[in-house]
Amino acid sequence: MKFITNSNDLSKYLDTPINKNIQIKDISIDSRTIKKDSLFIGINGENFNGSDYVDEAIHKGACLVITDSEKYKTCKNKNIIYVNNSISALKKIASNILKSFDGNVVGITGSNGKTTTTKIIANVLSKSSSTLKNYNNEIGMPLSIFNAKQNSKNLVIEMGAAKPGDIKYLSSILKPNIGVITNIGNSHLEKLKNIKGVLKVKSELVSNIKKDGYLVVPNENNEHLKFWKKIIRGKELITFGIEKKC
Repeated sequence: MKFITNSNDLSKYLDTPINKNIQIKDISIDSRTIKKDSLFIGINGENFNGSDYVDEAIHKGACLVITDSEKYKTCKNKNIIYVNNSISALKKIASNILKSFDGNVVGITGSNGKTTTTKIIANVLSKSSSTLKNYNNEIGMPLSIFNAKQNSKNLVIEMGAAKPGDIKYLSSILKPNIGVITNIGNSHLEKLKNIKGVLKVKSELVSNIKKDGYLVVPNENNEHLKFWKKIIRGKELITFGIEKKC
């Protein structure tokens, strides 16, 4: 059973009263995929505003809608839930779900191999839920958490970064007890500028690993290892690679 299966679950994690007890069979941010009894979340994206499709979603069978459109601020339809910011609502729901989760949380980032590593770890560990497809940003990661199974022992989640602050934001939601950095390479240099920028943004994960947790990193660059050892603060550093000392 998923964390969100009805309006009572949603009310608890969003910390907002919802008068009706409604079953939720699916959660989507794309009105084109709405089915009967779906929860539709209107997101204001770069190329579209999901809240423009609230009426369409309801017409298609959405049982509940979350929107930050001012148009619905005083709406009397109890199936439409107005919030100040839909992305902040995603963060709040995901954070509250994780506060109630008592299993292991593994957060994975890196320049390459995040999705593959996530799949490998999730398949090796028993009773695991993991990232949907490659949903690894401020919108996709919460959706992966919403769809995780309550009885999971392990939650294995991928985090992507295109600019400074991305991993800090995502890991502040996730607060893993195990953090994994797959590698540091030349990725998203238009925003991160150079390898040092990549190292810095990927390492934003470290401060949000829980106390007495673990950071797992590649043992391929001594300067990077020195940097991680300097910022680890109360967590255990584990390295991987082809050398015996890993």
